[in-house]
Amino acid sequence: MAECTQSRQYWHYSNMRGRIHISTDENASIGRRDAKLRDARRHEVTGHSWCMVFAFALVLVAIFRSTHTNVATMSRRDAPLSPTVADIAKNSSTPTILAVSTRGPSDDPSKKMMPIKGKPKSFPPLSSLVDAGLNGIPSGIRRDADVSWLLDWAVVGFPKCGTTTLMQSLNTPYDAAVVQKERCGLGNNDVAKLVWHLENDPFPKDPTIKRGIKCPKDLESKYTLINLAKYFPKTKIIVTVRHPILWFQSFYNFRAKNIFPRKMPPTTRAINGLQACRRSTDVCTYRANFHKFLARMGKTPLSSQEEMELLQPGWNMDEVVRSNAKVFLMHVSQLGDKNETRLNQFREDLRWFAGLDGEIRLESGKIVAEQVIQPEARRRMIDICSHKHDEVRQVLMKQARSASKWILRYFLSSPEVVVSSREHFVQLVRLWEFDPCDSDAFVKHNMTRW
Repeated sequence: MAECTQSRQYWHYSNMRGRIHISTDENASIGRRDAKLRDARRHEVTGHSWCMVFAFALVLVAIFRSTHTNVATMSRRDAPLSPTVADIAKNSSTPTILAVSTRGPSDDPSKKMMPIKGKPKSFPPLSSLVDAGLNGIPSGIRRDADVSWLLDWAVVGFPKCGTTTLMQSLNTPYDAAVVQKERCGLGNNDVAKLVWHLENDPFPKDPTIKRGIKCPKDLESKYTLINLAKYFPKTKIIVTVRHPILWFQSFYNFRAKNIFPRKMPPTTRAINGLQACRRSTDVCTYRANFHKFLARMGKTPLSSQEEMELLQPGWNMDEVVRSNAKVFLMHVSQLGDKNETRLNQFREDLRWFAGLDGEIRLESGKIVAEQVIQPEARRRMIDICSHKHDEVRQVLMKQARSASKWILRYFLSSPEVVVSSREHFVQLVRLWEFDPCDSDAFVKHNMTRW
């Protein structure tokens, strides 16, 4: 009884809520329970710790992936758009430029564009550019050849518009090479022969030298623009024009001097189309349609009724070859402008367009050197203002007015057409609406006929 009483001795614990009575027998079980609770709490805390570690690891992985993705995106953004282009550039010693045709129709004659690269570091052998033909004459351009770097600019029109003086002025020392002979391979559809000339003409064997050619009749050929777009899409185009009546007189007299002692046919036989050209030694009114040949470049919309009427008759849309080629349009009077300020501006504009460092040599008031003409040949020349040439002059004036309106309203609106001293150029072309033989309309504008 005493042991029982002693074993059931009470231990008294107190807390803020009141008195708690715990027996010694229950004390052991409570201790064991507290130990289990402590172990459970320890495991619980350990589990929470591992969860926190795992969550932190997931956050780190997410941050790493995000950073890696951004870096990869930036790397792709800075890389070339096309891996093919990068591969080509990596395997080539010169930077590669992709040529993109601007025409959509599948029947575009210039759609088969040749591969285009930058200028080579050294002059390649001719055999790498053209296929050999009989007697050493090239038969065609090699399929894998890039010849675009051979031609920086081309004077493609028109005859008796100062093209010889222009080529002489563009032949600047050290940075340009211009052969004074006419190279008409573009218009004759013989590009291989043109490349042969560009390789064998007395040019410095330096690819960095600017190269240019002239062929005043090139723009009249349907092949010129096709070959430029296909083989020389980066080549800049230079065109000179003048009043159609003054052009006809100059061209007629040039032929009369050259074929002497043979006689030139009367001017009435030079009226109308290409057939008239054949029977009058290539001098005909058809070739004075400067605006129709310029329109073939596709620099204007060619969609309105008004524009189509200015290009009639004989306009053919199938001969249009659109390209991104830049055009420098000039009036022959600008070559020998007596206004020194405008002449200096013209020199600078032409030098900039041709990409030259040297100075353009042009003299104020002088276009071509005086030529010695035999008195007998001089008597065969014409004065276009004579009444016996009224018929041909009437046809030329109709063409001149249409050309003037089309050039000023449409051609000059193209961002790919460049002129020097725009206001002065506009005044010169606007004078085409007047007959130069009318002294009241022409002399007051200080126009000189030559």
